[in-house]
Amino acid sequence: MIRTREWRQESNNRYRRLAIVVLVLLSGPILGLFGSRQLIAVALGGIAALLLTVIVLKRPPVGLLGLMMLSFLVPITIGTGTGTEVSMSVVGLALVVGAFLLEVSTGDSQNVRLTVPSIYLPLSIFIAVTLLSFLAGQLPWYPLDPAPMTAQLGQLGVLVLLPCLVFIMDRYIVTERWLKRLVWLFLGFGSVYVLLTFFPSVQAALSFVVVQSPNGPLFWTWMTCLAFGQAFFNSQLSVLWRVVLVGITAVSLYMGLVITPQFASGWLPALVGLTALLWAARPRFAAVATVFMLILGAIFASEIVDLLLINEEYSAVTRVEAGKIVVGMVMERSPLLGFGPANYRFYTIENPILGWNVLFNSHNQYIDLLAQTGLLGAAAFLWYSVSTGALLWRLRGYQRVSGFLRALSYSLFGGLIGMVAAGMLADWLLPFVYNITLAGMRDAVPGWMFLGAALSLHRVATMHDSSRSDEQPLPRPA
Repeated sequence: MIRTREWRQESNNRYRRLAIVVLVLLSGPILGLFGSRQLIAVALGGIAALLLTVIVLKRPPVGLLGLMMLSFLVPITIGTGTGTEVSMSVVGLALVVGAFLLEVSTGDSQNVRLTVPSIYLPLSIFIAVTLLSFLAGQLPWYPLDPAPMTAQLGQLGVLVLLPCLVFIMDRYIVTERWLKRLVWLFLGFGSVYVLLTFFPSVQAALSFVVVQSPNGPLFWTWMTCLAFGQAFFNSQLSVLWRVVLVGITAVSLYMGLVITPQFASGWLPALVGLTALLWAARPRFAAVATVFMLILGAIFASEIVDLLLINEEYSAVTRVEAGKIVVGMVMERSPLLGFGPANYRFYTIENPILGWNVLFNSHNQYIDLLAQTGLLGAAAFLWYSVSTGALLWRLRGYQRVSGFLRALSYSLFGGLIGMVAAGMLADWLLPFVYNITLAGMRDAVPGWMFLGAALSLHRVATMHDSSRSDEQPLPRPA
């Protein structure tokens, strides 16, 4: 009887799975014949979200790879009735974080442990302060209406969900194999994306699959640092793959320096990250290269300034003035918690900028954080950034790891510094809903995943060391 019941249950499950597969296969032609473009987009987005949910619950590491792929694929967005749209990257991120919180809250978290408290603590404080700032944002700081609640909730999601990726990476990406899959998947899809930009007709033909909008500076920073680090410091790679990775690095820099030199965000963070990578890997060579670049910068200073300020001189002036005004507003009214997510923009009209009473943004990640989460939130974020940099600086010298892991430690350090530099140019790390908008989440999600990979790398390095010696501590950097 028990066997019969189990057989019937297994049979029913088999039929359910078959029915779901048939429904998914038939839904495409049906929607194509009878559905509108909006209905098709929503249906396909729902199917993608359903599949990602199942994958995340069953195989979390695979789900994280799927989240990475959403930065390049499934160009479906959900309209919000405002100036921004919700991409599948945002939906996927919410699903991944939700699955993680579900696992922790249901008690299935015996293996969840704080591997690096010095990073968990500031990041947890930042999230807690953000939630408090959201509550403080409901107070009448000015006799003006704050941002709409939808915008506040959207910005709150950005400030909370992206940092959660650091915890999730540390929880699920726990082997060298998964780190390799993450890196090569990003470089593979990123290379295809870069290649398609040279063939606009092919890219347009694939618009229903491939994201068409250009990626931001975090994409170019990580493409450059990951490819360069593996090409020059992974001793396990063949010569052919090294040449390929050097080509990827060169093309990534070419896209910014030659194709769009006026867009400093496209190449400046990548160069800063590359310089930091060299300092981590080869300090003497980096010192020589830095001096050489400084000399060239001094010689061609006027040309570089003209290049950076072409069509941007007014923007540069307004950015400086906007920063002064926003900082003054925060320090006068709410220095500890700021004005809450997204609100400060609606209070800026009380303070004229260059004689104009208009709404404006700071165009600076750190001033944005100060305005939204106050001194407490900004300090916690900077604390996290410094702690991550210090961890990667220590990891770079470990001798008991493979060529891939050693190269990755250099790349992650360079990528972190590049991301920090990108934050000086705009709100690329934690997109502001009224500037970069939620569209910037496609660029931010992979960046934060690689920040979380720093903890994964630490865990893997610890396992490598423990497998060789259960008593000796991890070696100090050389």
